[in-house]
Amino acid sequence: MYWRGPAGNNISGGIMRLTKQRILASGLIPVLALALLACGGGEDAPFRIGVMESLTGPGETYGTVASQGKQMAADEINAAGGINGRTLELIVEDSRCSAEDAVPLTTS
Repeated sequence: MYWRGPAGNNISGGIMRLTKQRILASGLIPVLALALLACGGGEDAPFRIGVMESLTGPGETYGTVASQGKQMAADEINAAGGINGRTLELIVEDSRCSAEDAVPLTTS
């Protein structure tokens, strides 16, 4: 799969996908973490963020890369001191690319 860049150049889809996922994760995790600041909680407790991706099944390739991108963003934020001194902890669940498997995970 190729993505046609602005100048019409073909760029490998895998490279662009990783970049897109990293950008998405880098933007999404801080927004979610900042939203959690309003929730209060223990001052030393980490922010726990649920991540549901297809780590097995037909969507394994996408889900694995997306999960890794989100974990890299969380690691970068934690390495920089977290958010107001609190770290991010990702709780990763496998939806298996199936709605039947994903629905119960939303309540766990």
